Amino acid sequence: MKNIKKSFLIILALLLGSSVWFSACNNETNMDPDLPDDPIEVKIDPDELLERFIVKNATVKSGTLSVPENAPNLKRESLHNDSLFFVSDIDLRFVVNGPGASFSGFTHFYFQVEGGKKFPEIKPDEFESNDSIGVFYMGFDPEDLELPITFKVKIEPYGSSEGKTTTLESIVKVVDSEDKSCDLVHPINTWRWMYTLRDGKVAYAPGFGERFTTFVTGCCNAQEERSINCLQHFIPESEWIRLEGISAYLINHEVLEFSATGITGTLQEYVQNLNPKPEESNFCTGELDYLISTRNNEFWGKYTFDAASGSLQFKDLESKVTYVELFGNTYPQYDKMFISVSAKYEVFGCRYLKETSTIEGSSTIRIFERVADVAHE
Repeated sequence: MKNIKKSFLIILALLLGSSVWFSACNNETNMDPDLPDDPIEVKIDPDELLERFIVKNATVKSGTLSVPENAPNLKRESLHNDSLFFVSDIDLRFVVNGPGASFSGFTHFYFQVEGGKKFPEIKPDEFESNDSIGVFYMGFDPEDLELPITFKVKIEPYGSSEGKTTTLESIVKVVDSEDKSCDLVHPINTWRWMYTLRDGKVAYAPGFGERFTTFVTGCCNAQEERSINCLQHFIPESEWIRLEGISAYLINHEVLEFSATGITGTLQEYVQNLNPKPEESNFCTGELDYLISTRNNEFWGKYTFDAASGSLQFKDLESKVTYVELFGNTYPQYDKMFISVSAKYEVFGCRYLKETSTIEGSSTIRIFERVADVAHE
C-alpha cells in the first residue's frame, strides 16, 4: 500500500463535520441514482483494484471478509449518500464513529473489494483519533483505467475491547478528474470543506485544529473542600496547586453554496480556553473551568468558472460586518472567510474543489467535497 503523511492531534470529537462519517444504518440502501444495480462495470481483479488504494499505516492480509445477512449499510451522515467517490490526487478523510458511550477506541479497520481475497489492516491516525472516533485517509490511483468504474467494498471497524463492531458495505465510484461538463450549481450546489494541508501534512479538519497546553494555579481548603485564593490566605507559593488544561482553536465546518449569480458561504469557529480566574476551577477535585465560544461567520461574492479547464476564480468577496463598543468607541468587526481572490482553485471530477495558496511561507491546500445536504448542521 502507498503512504499518506501524518496529521496532527484531534481536539474534540463532538465537533466533527464534513469528511466521510461511518455509522450503522439498518434502513434499505439509498445509493446514488446514477449508479447501476450491479455496480461492477468492468472486469478487473478485485485485489488489483485494492492495490490501487492509497492508505497509510496498513498491512495487507489474506482472507475473505464475511458480511452477515442484513448487515448495516454504510451511512455517510455528512454526505447524505451511500457512495464513496474517488478521483486521482484527492484523498478522502474517513471518520468512523464509535458504537456508544462506553466505547474505548478503535484499534484497526479492515477494507476489502467485493470478491477479493486480500484486505489491508488499517491503523487509525494516532493524532486525529480518540476513544470516540477513528480517523484514516484513503486515496485511489486510477492510472490507465477507463473511467468511470464502480464496485462494492466492505469495511470492518474493530474496537480495543469490543472486537469487530459491525460490518459495513458501500459502493465506490472512481470518476475522471477532468470532467469537461461540470456544473457547480446543478444538480447539487453545496460544497463542504474536508481538510487543510500545510506543507503536505493535515493541519486542520472539521473538529481538528490547533491545541496547546495551558495552566492555572490556585489553592484548596481541604476542610471545606473548596477552592480559595492563595494570596488572600497567605499560602506560600510552594503549596500552590497547578492544574493543566487544553486550549484549542478549530473550525467546525465551512460550507460554500453556488448559484447562477454568485456564492454564499458560512464558517463556524470554535475556541476553548482555560478560565484564567482560579476561583472558577476546583483545586480540591482537579476540575477545570473552560471558556468556550463558537462564532458563525457569513460571506458572499461572485465567481467565474471554466468547465473545460476546471478553473474557478472568486471575485468581489465580502463578509458580514457587526459593530462593537470598546473603550467608548465603536469599531467594525468583519466576519472571517478563508476563500480569497488570490488563491488558485481547481475542480476535480465535478466532486472536489482544491484551493492552493501560500500562507506564512507554507504551501497550503484546502479540499472541499460536493455534498447533497447540510441541513442537519
